[in-house]
Amino acid sequence: GGGFMSTPEDLARYCAGLLGEGFVGADLRDTELWRPQPGAGAYALGFWLLTDDATIIFHAGTQQSAQTVLLLDIEENRCAVAMTNSTWGEPYELVATALQAWSL
Repeated sequence: GGGFMSTPEDLARYCAGLLGEGFVGADLRDTELWRPQPGAGAYALGFWLLTDDATIIFHAGTQQSAQTVLLLDIEENRCAVAMTNSTWGEPYELVATALQAWSL
């Protein structure tokens, strides 16, 4: 496993904490947490960097009958989270829709 039980509200709070300096200072966050790892392409410490400048960051998790997605837009200081408690849910589509709406 490695997962834990939570709520969408808690995941949104975690996302907001990553955007602020409540969990990790901005310098450490930007230079270490969201820095691609050697040989890992666009993968940092648990996060996918969707843009070359690491301004859109993504994390997802799946366990039996559950899926979770977190999307951060660093420049705009916003995040989107989605959680499902089913194998057929599409949290990726929800956050992709949020990302497309942000781009309008």
